[in-house]
Amino acid sequence: MIAGWAHKYVGLPYKDACWGPNEFDCWGLLSHVYREEFDLDVTRDMTMYDSRIGKIKRLTRYVRFWTPVREPEVGDAILFLIQGKAPHCGIYVGDSTMLHSVEGISSCVQKIDVPRWKSRFEGYYRYNGSRTS
Repeated sequence: MIAGWAHKYVGLPYKDACWGPNEFDCWGLLSHVYREEFDLDVTRDMTMYDSRIGKIKRLTRYVRFWTPVREPEVGDAILFLIQGKAPHCGIYVGDSTMLHSVEGISSCVQKIDVPRWKSRFEGYYRYNGSRTS
């Protein structure tokens, strides 16, 4: 079963290097959902970036806040490698599906095991930082 809250984030416009409140890239959507649904601020120690390269550099600095997990739970982050780097992420929402924001598609729920994503799958990660409150 897919998490009930996932569908309210479908259709939000994509914009590179954007964290909302009306447009999101993949990391921006993940951080927005974590704040709204889990009361977690995954951007607490991360400054805004202005490009995909900036995103990659900043995400790698904050890897210590994420623990790799073999079996995902709803809300775990999913990381995908493209050209040897990790420029795309999504949120596991159940039933081998993810919520993510993609250029040209906007935010959507998609299967993880389709050819486009299966070949790029890097792993599931659970946030181990602190709550916002």
